[in-house]
Amino acid sequence: KWIVTNNTFAPTNGWTGIEYTYSVGHMRAPYNWWGTNNVTTIDGLIEDMLDNNGGGWVNYSPFWTSAAMNQLDWNGTSPANIPLDRELLGSLFFSKTMTLNNSPYYLVGPWTITPGVRITIEPGVQVYANTTNSSIIVHGEIHSLGTSANPVFIGVNPSVSWTSSSGYWNGIKAQNPSQGNDPLLLRNTTVAGPSNFWYTPGQSYTGHQYLFEFQRFFRTNANVVVDNTTFENGNQIQLEPEQYAYNLGSYTIENLNFTNISRVYIDDGFRWYNTCYGEWWDDVSFYRSGVYVYNPNIMSMYSGTNYCNPNGRPVYDGWTFDQSDVQIYSSGSWTTTTAGNPTWWRGTFTDTAVTLLSSSGFNAYLELRDSDFTVTGSPTATAWPYTQFASQRGTAFITAATGSYGKWIVTNNTFAPTNGWTG
Repeated sequence: KWIVTNNTFAPTNGWTGIEYTYSVGHMRAPYNWWGTNNVTTIDGLIEDMLDNNGGGWVNYSPFWTSAAMNQLDWNGTSPANIPLDRELLGSLFFSKTMTLNNSPYYLVGPWTITPGVRITIEPGVQVYANTTNSSIIVHGEIHSLGTSANPVFIGVNPSVSWTSSSGYWNGIKAQNPSQGNDPLLLRNTTVAGPSNFWYTPGQSYTGHQYLFEFQRFFRTNANVVVDNTTFENGNQIQLEPEQYAYNLGSYTIENLNFTNISRVYIDDGFRWYNTCYGEWWDDVSFYRSGVYVYNPNIMSMYSGTNYCNPNGRPVYDGWTFDQSDVQIYSSGSWTTTTAGNPTWWRGTFTDTAVTLLSSSGFNAYLELRDSDFTVTGSPTATAWPYTQFASQRGTAFITAATGSYGKWIVTNNTFAPTNGWTG
């Protein structure tokens, strides 16, 4: 909370500079004149006043090289070689690596990755948000290199008490201006809010924060990899590209999971249609989440090879939904549809409510087909409080929203009408 900065110290007659204790934690003391430009001498001016166990630390870089305070030094080296601070705030101007040896790292406010800069996160690293205004804003690139044995965690500090009145950390998002053709690489990574997340799928989310915004990561010539990644305990996820798919470089999305997210907004079919650049069929799952899927059917009637879709599969095909509230909205199609060649979509739904929507002027043939609907009889109202359909807890059902009647056909599906399925 305190920064000791831009001061002049005269380290004579027993002056020791800064004494700190483990309970104080970490201190920042940049831009001071220490009476010397020798880093060893400066190190001697900073000590743990209790037992020198080194539990806390003081970051005094950069420091002034003379009393005139007109020239800076970064611990005797160039700025590009400075180790990454463990408390993250402000702007990162040089590509850095979060090392497992220095983990955990702490977000103590908004942290910006500037254009052309890459932050690399080693396997096993933990990045903790300590404040409600913590965020990672990426103009450059973020590469999280977790492994199955040593995943990466980015989320709230479990030792901080998060309540419904304490606010929420501001998550991760890409932003303009941008630079870097590999803006996003997430492998074996979890991005999370507090375990006692208090928002409810389908309820009000206005004014609350995004846990993750994908939009500007999917930009012109961008190569994006999301592999075995989980987003959990958050209010909103925005999952849409900034550019039409034919302007993207490439993308790989495999084993992408959403758990306890109030609203995952996936938009839109027109921008994802070119599967030459990547596809995510059968690789996305939702658990206890609110989901809004926009134009999932956009490519389903088109079976040409120019866009690498020879089977005519919908853009968001084969996803799974468990204990979730799903809204499927269609307002456009790739070509003029017919009864014999309709636009369609499918998924696997367990204990999940589905609402079918369309725009008022949309007259295409829409089908929800080839899907599996199952009800387990569990969750109970206690086990599954996260639904906007309180009277239907423990069931699954399909409904057509106002204006959609007669536009959607529910056909060729498998229903398991047991344990309270209401059809």
